[in-house]
Amino acid sequence: MEVYGTTALLAALFNITVGMWIFRKNPHSKVAHRFLIATILLAVWGAAEALTKFSPNEQMSLLWVKISYVPFFILLAVLYYVVHYASEGRWRTIYYISRVLYVAFIMLLFTDSFIQKTSATPYGYEPVYGWIFPYFAFTHMAMMALGISLLYAVRMKWKGLGRIHQIDVMIYTFVISMVFVYTFELLSPLFGWGLPKIGSVFSIFITIVSRRTYIQYSHVIFPTLQKQVSTNDALCGALCSVCTSFYAGRCKSCAMGEEKKREKCTIYLCAKEHATNCPTCGRMLTCETYRDHREECPFLDPVKVLPSGISYRIESVDYTAGRKIFRDRMIRGDFGLVVSREHPDIFFSTWEMEQPPLIWLSHEEEKRWTINPTSLAKLTHIIDDFIKKVPFSCVLFEGIEYLVIYNSFDTIMKLVCSVDEEVTQNKCRFILSYDPRAFDEEKCAILERDLRQIPESYAVDG
Repeated sequence: MEVYGTTALLAALFNITVGMWIFRKNPHSKVAHRFLIATILLAVWGAAEALTKFSPNEQMSLLWVKISYVPFFILLAVLYYVVHYASEGRWRTIYYISRVLYVAFIMLLFTDSFIQKTSATPYGYEPVYGWIFPYFAFTHMAMMALGISLLYAVRMKWKGLGRIHQIDVMIYTFVISMVFVYTFELLSPLFGWGLPKIGSVFSIFITIVSRRTYIQYSHVIFPTLQKQVSTNDALCGALCSVCTSFYAGRCKSCAMGEEKKREKCTIYLCAKEHATNCPTCGRMLTCETYRDHREECPFLDPVKVLPSGISYRIESVDYTAGRKIFRDRMIRGDFGLVVSREHPDIFFSTWEMEQPPLIWLSHEEEKRWTINPTSLAKLTHIIDDFIKKVPFSCVLFEGIEYLVIYNSFDTIMKLVCSVDEEVTQNKCRFILSYDPRAFDEEKCAILERDLRQIPESYAVDG
C-alpha cells in the first residue's frame, strides 16, 4: 500500500516542482504559465490517488478516489481545446461536446452507478465500479482516439515546421501517456487484471516530454521555407527568378526549360503529378524523393555546383564573401541557418529575400534565438539538431573570433568537428567564415587542415 501511494505522491510532487521551477525561471512567459497550470492539475490527480491509498477508512478513500477522477475527466476537454485551437476555430461543435461530457462525467461522481464504494486490497483502497463504468470507459477511449485523429488531420495540413513539431509532440505525448493511463485506470477494472489505480504516475511522461521540448530546448531552430516569388522559380524550391545564372542565360528554370530535360528530373515529375511544388508540400522534409533527387537538377549551371556533405572555410575580413555564398545557396533551394555575432536587424538590413533563422551570439537575452558565447554545448545541439532534421541545409557560421574570447580554441574546434560529422552524415553544407588576422599561424593551420576551401570553380556573381 505504501509503495503505490508513495509512488503516486512522488509523481505529484515531481509534476508540481517542475511546473513551479519553469514558471519561476520565466514568470512572464505564456508557455510557462500554461505549463504550471497543467502540472497543478496533474499534481492534484496524483495527490488524490495517493491519499486514496493512505486513507484510514472507506469513507475517506471514496472521497479521494472521486476527486482523483476530476483531472482525468478534463483530459478530453484539454485535448479538444488543442484541436479547436490548432485548427483555427474548426471542430467547435465537438469541442463543446467534450465540455458537456466533462460536466456529465463530474455528475457521475455523485451517483453510485459510477463508483459504488471502495474496498481494501493489497494495493490499498481501490474503487468498486458500478454498471455505468464500462460505458464511460468506452466513451472516454473513443473520444480520445477521435481527438488524436483530428489533431493528426490538422497536423497534415500545416506547413510551418515549428508548428508541426509542436503538434507532433502533443500527439506522441498523449498517445504514450494514455496507453499507460488507460491500462491502469480503465482496462484493468474492465478486464479484471487486478492492477492498482495509479494512472497519475504516468502523467510524468507529459511533464518530461513537454519540458524537454518546449522549455529546455526552446531554442530549437526550424527552417524557413523559401516561397516562390515568380512562375520562373523551380518546383524543387530553387529561386531561379533571382539567380544570376538564370538572367545570364547559363541555365534555365524547369518552367522554361526543354521538356526532355524536365522529364529527367524526378522531383519535377513528382510535383506535376501532385499539382504542387516542394516548398508548399507538407511532407517536404520527410520525402524520400526530395532527399534522393534534390541535387540532380538537369538545368544546373556547372559553376553553381558546391558538393554537399562538406565543411568549408572562407577567410574574409568583413564576412562578405561567406554571406554571398550563403545567399547563393539559399537561392539554389538550400535551407539556411546563420550563426553570427551581428544582430539580426543589422545582418538582414540589406537582405531582400525571406530571412532564414539566425542565432545571435550575445550575452543579451533579447531574442528567442540568442545564445550566450559560453553555452557551446547548447549551440552545438541546436546546429546538430537543425542539420539532422533538415535535408540540404547550409549553415553559415560567423563569430568564431568572438567565441575565442570566452572559450579555448580547442573547445571551439570540438564544436566545429562535431558539426562536421553531422554535415558529412546528412549531406549538408557548413561554411565557417572568419578573419585570419585573429589567429596565429598554428590555429590557422588547424582550420585549413579540418575545413576545405570553396572550390575555385564555384562562382558567385555580384
